[in-house]
Amino acid sequence: MKKSFFFSFAAALLLAGTGVNAQSLPDGAIKVDCPDAAEAMAPDYYLDHIYYALCTALTPKTDDAGNLVQDNGAYVLVNKDGNLVKLCGDGKHVDWHWDDHYGKSAIIYDNIYVSESGDYDVVWYQQNGGKVDFIVNGDSLGAFNAGRTDTLTIYRVPLKAGEANTIKITKNADWPQSEGIMLKKSAAETSKTTITFDMQGGKGGTATIEATKGEAMPEITLPTRDGYVFEGYFAAAEGGDQYYAMDGSSFKAWDKDDKEFILYAHWNDGGTGGDCPTVAQATSEDWYLTHMYDARCTELTNTWEKDGGAYIYTNVDGEKVKITANGEWIDFYFADPSSIVFDSIYVSQDGYYDLTWFFRCDVIDGEATAGSKNSVYVNDELFSDVTVWVSDEGVELDQTKVEGVELYADYPNKIKLLKGNGWPLTRGIQLSRVGMGVENAHTASFFVSVTDGVMTVNRLSGTSQIAIYLLTGEQVMTVATTETTFATALPQGAYIIKVNGEYAKAVVR
Repeated sequence: MKKSFFFSFAAALLLAGTGVNAQSLPDGAIKVDCPDAAEAMAPDYYLDHIYYALCTALTPKTDDAGNLVQDNGAYVLVNKDGNLVKLCGDGKHVDWHWDDHYGKSAIIYDNIYVSESGDYDVVWYQQNGGKVDFIVNGDSLGAFNAGRTDTLTIYRVPLKAGEANTIKITKNADWPQSEGIMLKKSAAETSKTTITFDMQGGKGGTATIEATKGEAMPEITLPTRDGYVFEGYFAAAEGGDQYYAMDGSSFKAWDKDDKEFILYAHWNDGGTGGDCPTVAQATSEDWYLTHMYDARCTELTNTWEKDGGAYIYTNVDGEKVKITANGEWIDFYFADPSSIVFDSIYVSQDGYYDLTWFFRCDVIDGEATAGSKNSVYVNDELFSDVTVWVSDEGVELDQTKVEGVELYADYPNKIKLLKGNGWPLTRGIQLSRVGMGVENAHTASFFVSVTDGVMTVNRLSGTSQIAIYLLTGEQVMTVATTETTFATALPQGAYIIKVNGEYAKAVVR
């Protein structure tokens, strides 16, 4: 009895959720409740009515006690293929993003009767966009990208009179929300368009093709451009609808009536653009004090591997990193551990500098990346571990400051950000000078003097852990002492002295 109640409730919910929303309709279209069997079998019923996704064969999902399964206020349903889908909280839309582990979910519109066999245009009402496959009477029409519009029209869909046609929309990628479909009789004359390709600096690709309205874009030869990655062909030089994917396959069926049209190549410069310094700028005094050093300006070797719309690069240490799809951010999470190296950083004088690190953290599956602990290396020596945090909404651009980084004049300083856990996206760094007075939190409490080739560390207290390094990061010695001073003879050169986590520099002449 209990189970029957919940199934009845679900049916009522399905029928009650067919209200009108703000989507625009073709002339003559009518939005109605679900048809009964007689209506559904009437010839051409679907030509002037919206057939709701809610009217398709969706069975409520119940637990062992017969209770309806809910997820964030939406009810989980099982379609005719046994795939789980969700009825959205607004009660109008069927949502496909319940769980990819259950395979490609589908919405099936069946018992579609038409009065005469032929080609029909199918108007699909949806929200949120996504890439889908249309399967009509068991035959695939190919993949279509709905974008983020209210409707997607599939032209010249073949339907048969005298039998129950079935239109199946199967999730290919992303998860559009499906509201319903309506049919229109296709125009007798097929619309064709001569398309000319503007390669925008590229060469060697197909020059022109003929596209047919409602059909996938014809096969083409891709153009090439030195130092750039082809991103596809679009309806405008910047922005616009995309019709060809990066690999030259059809991204979207042709949908225009124009006799002639131009598609424009879009290119990605591989993440090497931006406000990068010239050699002269990078070696000039204090360039880094007034400019953000873009992460894309580092020595990243393009390997042209692709992962989730991003490109994978190899940095100067041979570690793989990713440029995000928008070409602006270096992404740590491809390899573990991975790093971003900012090298050849020249400053006009020895001293302490504050390092500002610009980053972004994304929201993943509705939750912000809670935090990310990363290590900062200065001239190949670990300086500090830093943790970046984000709000529940995530951040587009945030920054964290690492205080008291010691850099050296007339030396190609190197700063390395090494992923610890988590994966912020790195935009770049900027330096600001810190005074050498007592206000500097990182001024060492000890004092270093050099006389006749002997380096002496003064003002020690308690047990002191002392380490001496070359500027390359190579360790010269390490020692522990309880004395107030420590002395050692060293060859000529510049050294970094570390005492209990504090740093100083000394030169033996």
